[in-house]
Amino acid sequence: MRQQVVDIFASKGDTADSVRSRTRKAASPPGVIRSGVRALSIILAVVFLAGCSQATPPEPPVTPTPVKVLDPIEIRRVEYDGRVFTGRYGEDCISPDGKYLLAAVLGESEETMSAIPLSREGEPGASGEAITLYSVDRAWTKLNAVYWIPVGWLSNDQCVFIVHGWQNQGEHKGERGSAVFIGDLSAGTASAIAWVDSKEQGQQVDDVALTAAGKLYMRLAQRVYEVDTGTGSVRLVRDNLSDYAPLFYMRISPNGQHAVYSVNEEGRRGIFIMDLATGAERPLLPTGETFSFYPAWSPDGKYVAAYTANLMPDPTGEGLEIYSILPGEDGPLGAAQAITVVDVDGNIVKTISLSAPEGDDGKAQEGEQYLFYFDWLADSKHLVFSGGPVILGKWGEVRSKDLTGVFIADVAAGTEPVQVTDLVAIEEGIGEPIDYIFPVASLPDGSGAFMNISTASGQSIWRVLDGQPASKAADGWWQTPRAKPYFLDSVAGVIGQGPEYVLTLFGPGKAVEFGEKTEHPMEILAYNDSILVAVSHDFMNNHSVMYVYSMVAEVVQG
Repeated sequence: MRQQVVDIFASKGDTADSVRSRTRKAASPPGVIRSGVRALSIILAVVFLAGCSQATPPEPPVTPTPVKVLDPIEIRRVEYDGRVFTGRYGEDCISPDGKYLLAAVLGESEETMSAIPLSREGEPGASGEAITLYSVDRAWTKLNAVYWIPVGWLSNDQCVFIVHGWQNQGEHKGERGSAVFIGDLSAGTASAIAWVDSKEQGQQVDDVALTAAGKLYMRLAQRVYEVDTGTGSVRLVRDNLSDYAPLFYMRISPNGQHAVYSVNEEGRRGIFIMDLATGAERPLLPTGETFSFYPAWSPDGKYVAAYTANLMPDPTGEGLEIYSILPGEDGPLGAAQAITVVDVDGNIVKTISLSAPEGDDGKAQEGEQYLFYFDWLADSKHLVFSGGPVILGKWGEVRSKDLTGVFIADVAAGTEPVQVTDLVAIEEGIGEPIDYIFPVASLPDGSGAFMNISTASGQSIWRVLDGQPASKAADGWWQTPRAKPYFLDSVAGVIGQGPEYVLTLFGPGKAVEFGEKTEHPMEILAYNDSILVAVSHDFMNNHSVMYVYSMVAEVVQG
């Protein structure tokens, strides 16, 4: 009977009452009925407990999660009698797998283009010597100028570099020009794939870009060339580019698709953009009521920002075009009444300017507000700059200028620039005026910037963030403003503190020094998202020390 009750309940899904009713109708003896009821109670209890168990299952075990953290560790150190340099601000000189650095080594007896191992000491290949891809005897370079240009990498085993100047070997030995090479690490050799003649003394390769498709673009004086690294074919993209010294200021976009520069010819004046694949150019910011100069690409290559000066009244009445440009040492000062941001199609994204603040008497301060020393932040959505009033004479001469604040502007939003730092308050706090201030780096998320500030008594680096008071991040002077080595939430830089130089990480919090200090000037050679390569050079003894750091570690949480 017990088995019968279990079978009925399990197969029919009956309730306890229906089971009891059927057991009564079976006219079983009382003892048997009581046994059946007890069995049924046990079954119900088991089912109830099972239901509770399903409703609140036990928590699964915690799976360990790998998390990346900043943890700078020196993994390799190499000394050279001579100098090591990359010349490209480092972002393109480390192989895709992070194993080699493409750099020129100017030794005592020879100069080379080399692939230098970056492996951690103790790992396979760490003790290996640098792979010399091309070498020139030092006796030749002392008498004949040779310029080394590490360009970048096509793969883990193939790199591209240029030897410019008087050639000491190969098909063009004794000629002056640019030889483009592909280095093969597996074979330890380099092959010349292209030659660009440059007979005129003084002509140099001013800018290069290597695209993902393997096209190399190079500007040689007033010409732009395209070299197909797959076929070795050379194509003249543009000839007879104008050169207006500092105002020409040609800049190739980060993706290698366009170049921007200034044109100052009859009927063609302003900032122009050129398609590097076709050589076609068009005006981007034409000159008229305003004059734009010093174009700068956003990090993502989508926008161009430039200073924009207004046309001043002609004091002679003869139709002279005089713009409110502040004179600098070798050209216009990086300052104007506005900063104009455009996309590559010439659409104005934003014109950034400042309104004159009111004084204590409720009147606007005397002078026109100028924007000084702008820089893009890492997110390509914001610009940082200093600002303050400037008073000009009728001929454009500067009668007074005063920087009063640091501002961050959102280039896409319809908002006014936000003042993130009161420079007057900083001067009052430190007890002396600021002689010089300019941005040197950005936080990786674009939320803030770091500024070099110089006073009569010394230099310091300040952190400026929207919504937070400015704070001094470190004493010293940021030596490497063109290199942008971002690691997680921080940026690295070489800081000069009196006679010493030290690598430092700057993030939202406290600045952290890493590596050993040196009395010799230091620069950043190369970096990717986890490796930083720096070098210190003793100019007196022509001796260099190259340091390789692993910047990011993976730890397990949980």
